[in-house]
Amino acid sequence: MLRSSTPPAIRLMAALAVALLVFAAFPSPASAERTIAISSGSFEFEVDPGEQMTGEVVVINPGEEPIKVLVYTADQEFDETGQVSYSVPNRSDPDFARRPTSWVRLEMPADAKAVGNTPYLEMEPGERVPVSFLFQPPANATPGDHNVVLFFEMFEFSDEAGGVVSQVTGRVGSRLQMRVRGAWTERLTVQPFVVPWLRVGSEIPYELALNNTGNLDQRLSVATVLFDRNRVEVARDEPLLATLVFADTSRVLEGTVEGGGQFLGRYALQAEVYRVDDEGQILDEYDPIVEQRDIWLVPVWLLIALGVFVLALLVRVLTGLLARRREAERERAAERERRRERSRYAEEPYGHEADVAGRSERMSDRPRSETDPDEAWSDER
Repeated sequence: MLRSSTPPAIRLMAALAVALLVFAAFPSPASAERTIAISSGSFEFEVDPGEQMTGEVVVINPGEEPIKVLVYTADQEFDETGQVSYSVPNRSDPDFARRPTSWVRLEMPADAKAVGNTPYLEMEPGERVPVSFLFQPPANATPGDHNVVLFFEMFEFSDEAGGVVSQVTGRVGSRLQMRVRGAWTERLTVQPFVVPWLRVGSEIPYELALNNTGNLDQRLSVATVLFDRNRVEVARDEPLLATLVFADTSRVLEGTVEGGGQFLGRYALQAEVYRVDDEGQILDEYDPIVEQRDIWLVPVWLLIALGVFVLALLVRVLTGLLARRREAERERAAERERRRERSRYAEEPYGHEADVAGRSERMSDRPRSETDPDEAWSDER
């Protein structure tokens, strides 16, 4: 009988993998999702100080599960960069009477319940519940736009007693814009507008602050456009499109314009602010706000070419220096050799004269016949 050589642990792992594949082939039924919807995302009212107006939002449960929905209002608050946060009103706040949320009163259905001071709805799948609201700016209300957000937030209780809210599963909001009649001012500025004066390459970063110092909300579109020295458009960026910038707030925008820097030279980056309608169409009755900054662009290819030229020039200079150094070393070596020759002769006594004297002494030591042939012949005679 043949036995498998595969270890038992590996066989177990293979069996588990097969089981998982079989289980995956039969998908489990999707779990139901809780969702919420509302009939309108915003309202715009124009009202006199002390005048009362009403509106209605229909809350919808489009899902397949029952839901609980908190209903409450919140004020908008903005930081210095334009980021929004929402503040739920607190009656113990000394500034409560000056907040727009204090102008709004909710009218809930008769079967609505409450957690603390916050009302909530219990909605079955497919149910639609109307929620009415009433607002009345005080007689001394500041002219201009004031905004309140009416939130509808799904939740669950953390205990069976239903006293503590533990889990928030999602919310939607409807913005109420209340424009109080009076002296309206519209004032927009673009300050600061920061652009580097020198840039290598084709990407130009920028940062600008869009300031709405008036008392009316403005729907704006912003474009940053790069022009060459002939005022021909080279590139464009649109960091803001048909977006509300609320009264007495600032909006900081950052971005990058790409496409310039093909040639060395001075360019102009221009910020253009347009007032637009709800569809994003430019309103011709308003002039655009324009701010411009000059910038010098250096293309990358020019920088590379300059680097190659400098490198070649450096190599040539170094090569010349090395050649001159070798020549100087050869001259120094030759000079040292000449000095050694001179010093060798200088160390011998009397130099050349001593050499001659030595030869003379050697000749005097020889026999006369060898040294003087004439004397030898005389003797023979």
